[in-house]
Amino acid sequence: MVSNNSNVTRRKNSIELQQMLRQMGIIADIKYYPGDVLFAPVGEGGILQGGKFDLSLAGWYAGIDPDDASQYMCANVAPKGYNYSRYCNNDMEAAQKIALNNYDRPTRKKAYALIQTYLARDLPEIFLYDQRAMHPISIKFKGFAPNPVTESWNAWQWSI
Repeated sequence: MVSNNSNVTRRKNSIELQQMLRQMGIIADIKYYPGDVLFAPVGEGGILQGGKFDLSLAGWYAGIDPDDASQYMCANVAPKGYNYSRYCNNDMEAAQKIALNNYDRPTRKKAYALIQTYLARDLPEIFLYDQRAMHPISIKFKGFAPNPVTESWNAWQWSI
């Protein structure tokens, strides 16, 4: 199992995960890397890009759009992109293309629901938790309305 050494939460979680795996009879050694090595391009010895792992514990970030093609489309399988899980599924590919090539919400919503169905069925990645973020701000700061995905989704409405 690989992870980055700079994240205390991930280091703790990797040990807990290692213990859970051991209870199931799976021995998982943990190797920690600096973030610039773990996430580096394959030409610079990148661990995730180069596929030098059996299991990884890393962070994930989403924007305000549900597009996750960079993580799940065949063309983005590392080292070409950020599909570190190397998941490639023709049905997923078709649904992603529909979602990416349409702007109307009903079409996109249907495609993304299908995408989530494939991800739940195939489990190329397992999301363990969502870390709650704290946003201390001045009481003079108006319009700040963070959501579970990103705090800056409505930045154009902010004012002081």
